[in-house]
Amino acid sequence: MTHEMQTNPRSYLFTLSAGRTGTAWLADFLAANLAVEAIHEPLDIADFGVRMPDIKLMRTFNDLGSTELVRSFWRHKFTEISHLKSYIETNHTLAKCGLIENLAVSDINHKSCIIILKRRLQDQCKSYISRHDFSNITLQWQWYLTHHYNNNILPFELFENLGFIGHPIWYAFEMEARQVFYQKIYSKELKFIEENIDDLNKTENASQFLSAFGIKGDPIFPPRANEQSHPVSPEMSAYVETVFSNLSINIEEIVARFIDSGKTLDQSPHSGI
Repeated sequence: MTHEMQTNPRSYLFTLSAGRTGTAWLADFLAANLAVEAIHEPLDIADFGVRMPDIKLMRTFNDLGSTELVRSFWRHKFTEISHLKSYIETNHTLAKCGLIENLAVSDINHKSCIIILKRRLQDQCKSYISRHDFSNITLQWQWYLTHHYNNNILPFELFENLGFIGHPIWYAFEMEARQVFYQKIYSKELKFIEENIDDLNKTENASQFLSAFGIKGDPIFPPRANEQSHPVSPEMSAYVETVFSNLSINIEEIVARFIDSGKTLDQSPHSGI
């Protein structure tokens, strides 16, 4: 069955998600069901720093806030998008370098929708560990986050006693905290839709999700994308499950304290940008 997306009023779709949550598959899923082009990550050489955040932009936002460099990137990107009938990009790096803050005050905010894509945190962390995603600082700078940034919500002290798996677990919870934070702060300016990637593989859930975009009928399910070729060992998998079962992290409470303190993710903690 061929579907057509209702391009009004939500024509521009982005994600607010951690890495390894299914954003590549989501792009294929949306393209198949909405009958429009969907981009996962623009990775051509000329895209970095122009359409795709580069390391400098990612580090600038998370350490210094929404500087002129960051705002300029988003002005350019939104200007390009505004000329299109619809635009879908499931790139998970966007929301880690000022997407939400800049989209909220843009001319296309009322036409935009943010898909909060979730995955079981334990499974996310197993993927990070098996791929060694947090073993190299440049990977953290380009694709994830580092606990050394000035602008984070969760204190790393909650996780540092976990050894080498502490950083990926911190990241998974930090992104969950940012999802909560952005919904609390920007729900009047932007529309948010929350979905779990595992639920989208079920016909009933997928149909309900697509109905938010005016799509009716049986969902089209594309093949799995960007799958992990070397999962963690059974021993490591069991260890991660045990670690999570012993954690007590109240994200809502942590985010509430962060907001009450007057902190944001787009201001320099030093200069008040």
